Amino acid sequence: MKIIIALFSLNSLCIAQNIDYTSYNYHKVDSFAKQLDSKGNVEKLAKQLTDRFNEKHVKVRAIFTWVSHHISYDCEALKNESLITTDPNKILKQEKAVCSGYSSLFKELCNSINIKCQIIDGFARNGSEDIGVKLKGEGDHAWNAVFTENEWHLIDVTWAAGYSSPGDCDFEKNFNEFYFYCNPELFKYNHYPLDENKLFISTNWSKEDFSNYPLIYSDALVRGISLISPESGTLTFFVGDTLKLSFRSEKRVRYIEVSYDKEDYSDVIRFNNDNDIYTTNYRITSDYPFEKIGKSYYTVYINREAALTYYIEVKAR
Repeated sequence: MKIIIALFSLNSLCIAQNIDYTSYNYHKVDSFAKQLDSKGNVEKLAKQLTDRFNEKHVKVRAIFTWVSHHISYDCEALKNESLITTDPNKILKQEKAVCSGYSSLFKELCNSINIKCQIIDGFARNGSEDIGVKLKGEGDHAWNAVFTENEWHLIDVTWAAGYSSPGDCDFEKNFNEFYFYCNPELFKYNHYPLDENKLFISTNWSKEDFSNYPLIYSDALVRGISLISPESGTLTFFVGDTLKLSFRSEKRVRYIEVSYDKEDYSDVIRFNNDNDIYTTNYRITSDYPFEKIGKSYYTVYINREAALTYYIEVKAR
């Protein structure tokens, strides 16, 4: 089974002024934004997209949906930085960008209709190789925050636009609304800003917490899966030890499996369910998938979908 690292997607539970953005029906605005073919400048496009709507979050949604559907990820610029542009009007003409361009265009479209929007630079995690890696430098990703209904809301229009497979850049469009007004308590698992104040959370969450956490796939968050333990993404076991995994799930769990280095999932693991809290006690043996002594990536599948990846060292006794 090939794991696709989604650069995107979730249904966040963000509620402000009695607006539940998760259940709000954006069908009409999405349909309109998808079909609007504008070759004008930023100001003209923003006006075309939003004039017919009254509520600010709906105007923002129109911009979010349009950019996600009409701007492709610029894989050539990813390989050749000299091709990168953050000029919004150039991006409109070439219809492609990297994250800095997506966030720049989104910001200018919002600002042109007097909606506060900022670009947030920071770090993103979208591959198992990011587990346990210390955050250094000026970051590797950019996203946005918009101010409507008296609070800031997080948006990643790049990750909402589509995805690529690990190790290449064959971009495939796949609209994912998870990153529209995303719950900051979920957003933090795969995004860490250079300015910690832009986490927009009340709980403590350090760079070390972010780096050391298991990789949790956005599709798992969409399905209402929240990890209880172990919360360290790097683990060490001796053959004969037991891997104890515990998580909550809003949807019924039928299968839990473990794979080695992203291979096909293993035999089904037994588990217990107590009020939607699922626990497993998986013995580390010398059989698949733990027969290799040393450090390897192990992915937990829940209902045959990749949910979590750990970096595990297995030692002989």
